[in-house]
Amino acid sequence: MRWTACNAFAEDLGRIAEAQSFRVVATQCRTRTCSGTVEWPDYATATAKYAALLYQHTQTNCAKEMVLPEPTNHTGAYQATILYSCDELRGR
Repeated sequence: MRWTACNAFAEDLGRIAEAQSFRVVATQCRTRTCSGTVEWPDYATATAKYAALLYQHTQTNCAKEMVLPEPTNHTGAYQATILYSCDELRGR
């Protein structure tokens, strides 16, 4: 994946984080995918707000996937990873 696409991915996550009360812990990009680890104050907030990550318009317009496994502790900070699959960016 081009560096500019990776930057756009990080910018998009940051913009959505500001509006949706989570923080970006880490981002990583490979040839056709980017992943971002995000953290909410707790699991209840994550389940209420995670859809914004999937449905917000992003600069790269990649397919998005996210799973929110139920934690053993529902009261502490909750982290999950979003995966962007960007097959159309390969070779650009």
